[in-house]
Amino acid sequence: MTRTDNSIRNVKYAFIGQLLTMILTFVSRRIFLDVLGEQFLGLNSLLTSIINMLSLAELGIGASIIYSLYKPLAENDYDKIKSLMFFFKKAYYIIGFIIATIGLLLIPFLRLIIREFPSEINLYLVYFLFLINSVGSYFFVYKQSLLSADQKEYINTNVRTLFLVILNFFQIISLLLTRNYILFLFLQILSTFGINIVLSLRVDKLYPYLKAKKWSKISDSDSALIKKNVKALLMHRLGGFVVNSTDPLLIGILLNLVVVAQYGNYLMIINGLILIFSVIFQSLRGSLGNLGATANKNQIYQNFKKLNFIGFWIYSFSSICLYILMTPFVRLWLGEEMTLSPPIVIIIIINYYLRGMRQSTLTFRDSLGIFWYDRHKPAIEAFINITFSIFLGIHFGLLGILLGTLISTITTSFWVEPYVLFKYGFEKNVMDFFKDYLIYTTIGILALIGTYSITRFLPNKGLFDFIVITIITCFVSNFILILFFHRRKEFKSVFHIFKNRMFKLKQ
Repeated sequence: MTRTDNSIRNVKYAFIGQLLTMILTFVSRRIFLDVLGEQFLGLNSLLTSIINMLSLAELGIGASIIYSLYKPLAENDYDKIKSLMFFFKKAYYIIGFIIATIGLLLIPFLRLIIREFPSEINLYLVYFLFLINSVGSYFFVYKQSLLSADQKEYINTNVRTLFLVILNFFQIISLLLTRNYILFLFLQILSTFGINIVLSLRVDKLYPYLKAKKWSKISDSDSALIKKNVKALLMHRLGGFVVNSTDPLLIGILLNLVVVAQYGNYLMIINGLILIFSVIFQSLRGSLGNLGATANKNQIYQNFKKLNFIGFWIYSFSSICLYILMTPFVRLWLGEEMTLSPPIVIIIIINYYLRGMRQSTLTFRDSLGIFWYDRHKPAIEAFINITFSIFLGIHFGLLGILLGTLISTITTSFWVEPYVLFKYGFEKNVMDFFKDYLIYTTIGILALIGTYSITRFLPNKGLFDFIVITIITCFVSNFILILFFHRRKEFKSVFHIFKNRMFKLKQ
């Protein structure tokens, strides 16, 4: 199959799988809230953030694995693939034990982080179940990286989707019949181990040469490159965690679990969309890595321009939908008491748009292995984020915490990441990127104004009204974007790819 065929296949399964999972998760969360209440919901969000913090010990080795495998896979160098996979297996086993150890050492400090929780549960047992769910994956996950690097991400997607559908079904049934939070978490652990075992067996079948008992030690140059990338990726993971995962922790410490639950509802919508769209970009990494190993810089740059345009369309359209539909959806889904004020919602959407518009840059950075040059940026970003979020959070509550995230993104990632990619990846002037960014964002704002001007006067009091407004929002926003971009080169190129693909499907 061509790179385009592989990319479209991976994107198709990723999009469908994540969309289905997100719908089931919304249903599960509604039932979770009805059965167990706001405090359990807030506790669940807070413990998830703590476990995400522990995953920093993974050191970013996953991205380093995938990048290291692109060239030997393109050249069918099985000996090198075996050597790399054995090296990564040992590394992940060590990481799993490190995370387990750190997680256990945190137990005495849980009551300092979580000051309030439902009295009917054992906090330490709940935390231990979260820890088991996280640690178990590290003894299998290295094999899944091979599927991603070999443009077979759809296999990972399909297995995960199947297990997550089954998981949500049984979790919903267990909540309705038993109201037991411990059973809810235990089912999650079974699903996680099931996913990893099935994918491990699948990799063994697809790549039988991995079972060979003899392998060569990786070369000193490969080892040095991996260590260099891991050092840089650790810093990237640290910055990414602070910016994207610490807000619930700060809300829990500075405010209370009810606000954590309220924000968690919006964050679930945002993260659901980010997961849906990020799996599209992740599904392309194998093909782009293959491209980077075989093509020249100009070919790579032209593909970046297409992906950046697709990213803009996705995140501008979805941001418009979020602005008009998110709060009415939360009101229908969970009730008026679970909604947030308009200024807070606006900051949430701006943070989402800025994060989304980074996806094309980060995808090409990972595919080209450009991890080292901006390794100090995440530490600066994390410092700015924590400092401003705490200071503004004390004075302005939730709005201040979210403004801290916005400030840290604008002052660091917004300009540093594209600068590094253009200088070291494409060897081009980054101002071309920012010109496109300005044009895209300006037209996106015009599309928002036009769509909101039409929908603001429509009644929105029930499910039927919400469905009508959703349809109108989707149609009008995309019509405005097409009106502005139908003559642009990137639009014509992307449209041509999908038109040809649809023609193939009809044959």
